[in-house]
Amino acid sequence: MFRRLLTTAVAALTLTFVNVGVSMVGAPAPAANAAISSSVTASFPIVRPNDNNNLVRIVQLALGDYGYSLTADGVYGSGTLAAVKAFQGSRGLTKDGVVGQNTWAALLKPLDTNSSGAMVKALQAGLGVDVDGVYGAGTDAAVIRVQWATGQAQDNLVGSNTWAAVVGARAYVHGVGPNQLYRSRWHDYAVNGYMPAGELCGIAQNSSWKFACRGVRDFNAMDAAFKAKFGHVMPVTYWAPSLYRTYAQQVTAYNNYLNGTGNLAAKPGTSNHGWGLAADISTSIMSATESSWLGANAANWGFVRDVSGEPWHYHYIR
Repeated sequence: MFRRLLTTAVAALTLTFVNVGVSMVGAPAPAANAAISSSVTASFPIVRPNDNNNLVRIVQLALGDYGYSLTADGVYGSGTLAAVKAFQGSRGLTKDGVVGQNTWAALLKPLDTNSSGAMVKALQAGLGVDVDGVYGAGTDAAVIRVQWATGQAQDNLVGSNTWAAVVGARAYVHGVGPNQLYRSRWHDYAVNGYMPAGELCGIAQNSSWKFACRGVRDFNAMDAAFKAKFGHVMPVTYWAPSLYRTYAQQVTAYNNYLNGTGNLAAKPGTSNHGWGLAADISTSIMSATESSWLGANAANWGFVRDVSGEPWHYHYIR
């Protein structure tokens, strides 16, 4: 069903992919200072100061290709703002700190199987594969899958159309409340709290507890590291909806919050849990040492604590 929505949904969100005149694998590697196209018409999402998501991480990593040293934490803070403005100024763009169409076009570079470095790391962050800066077999396979899924020539070359697919295909949100849409890697769509079964996978410590499949490997790795250090798994809080939360479960959690019998909860249809991208880890039954270690190290696996007043809430941003 969701695959059948691809053409209509992509058109509705104006994600237009264009050919950029790239050649097949075996051609010389793209010039180190080349932009993805001199006249890019493919649509890219907008990244703004104070955003906190994987798109920011892609920007941070890509800026590293131009000598800007940033922590790729997905948080658009003052350091990232300064770097974006400096980059925009160096390219004759308006220095507003907003990464829109023109800034994306100037920032991203064409890549192929001969490429390596910070720009490849940005690509890998968008693809959801290991971020090592080497355009190896895993990265190549992921590029081919994205090209196939978006109707492009499967040529291993990352030009403006493939970059638009990669950057646009990561999880981000459009609309308000129950009308918000989740965009999966393959351009399927789902309403918050109604994720298709194929997008959800069980975690290692309890296969019936679901998380977004693209984040399960990182969740399990973080859990394994926690267990290796402290001798037990991370204590996921109380119930299965501490990970993926259906719309009905969000309603229950929100009503409990309103009547004073539950913790702070997002309005139904707006929760990160509704995408399977959040986990509540019980700080109340962890020692102070365990809680501190998790807070300090979770970002290594793509998890951040980004909800004020909820130290147990870990949001997956890769």
